[in-house]
Amino acid sequence: MIAHDPVLALGYVAVLLFLLGFVAAPLVTVAFAPSGADWTRVATTSRWREAGLNTLLLVGLSTTSALVLGTLYAFAVTRARLPLRRVFEVVPLVLLVTPSFVSGLAFILLLGRRGLFTYHLLGLETSIYGWHGVWLAQTLSFFPVAYLVLRGVFLAHDARLEQAARGLGAGRWRLLTTVTLPLATPGLLAAGLFIAIGVLGDFGNPMLLGGRFRVLATEVYTELTGWASVGTSAALGLFLLVPAVLFFAAQQRVQAATSGRFQSVGGRGSGLTPPPVPAGLRAG
Repeated sequence: MIAHDPVLALGYVAVLLFLLGFVAAPLVTVAFAPSGADWTRVATTSRWREAGLNTLLLVGLSTTSALVLGTLYAFAVTRARLPLRRVFEVVPLVLLVTPSFVSGLAFILLLGRRGLFTYHLLGLETSIYGWHGVWLAQTLSFFPVAYLVLRGVFLAHDARLEQAARGLGAGRWRLLTTVTLPLATPGLLAAGLFIAIGVLGDFGNPMLLGGRFRVLATEVYTELTGWASVGTSAALGLFLLVPAVLFFAAQQRVQAATSGRFQSVGGRGSGLTPPPVPAGLRAG
């Protein structure tokens, strides 16, 4: 097919050259930058082992909380028939295009020791610096990713499956847990992958809110700009690449295992509306 379509062949060549020039070549260069001494230093320094564990901790916490919040937000906007729904649809887009530095600075101004909410309104002198501040900032910074993915998933659901389950006697909560959420499994996996990779490479929030809580992204920057150690910085950056590849492989494996569990007969869309959500869930 490509041989008979020169425009398509030219497009494939352009994409291949782009990947080789801007993805493969930089990775190969970085891979050969560290020396044996750099790898030994990275592996034996407790500071960087601690930063690696802190990074994995934040990946687990922030990915889980952002995914849960984004799923609830998408479900509320698409299914719960909220008032001012159009406004709530725009809010995550604003957060998504906001740089992480701006988000981190906003948290300091609102929730810091002299923050608008904590000090001026509530009279508290709380510290937002540390792992809990980074966790909160990353949750609110990355939940729009889950919202955008799952909004499309919930809107694309075939309502006939849910209406059939209701007709067979399934309650609203049982319908949610056994039909609606399982149908969204591929979207949940994709959103979780995007969020986890974003948290791995997040620099702005840990730099502004981390305090003494170090992560690999900030250590890579500090080692390169503060100590001009290209080899050590490259080695630390490659350590960040390993969990990203593992996350992608796990997501692909689970998605392949679950993609054939649910099938709909026929190719036509359905004009049915989804069943109403439980009243308690809608209120929440």
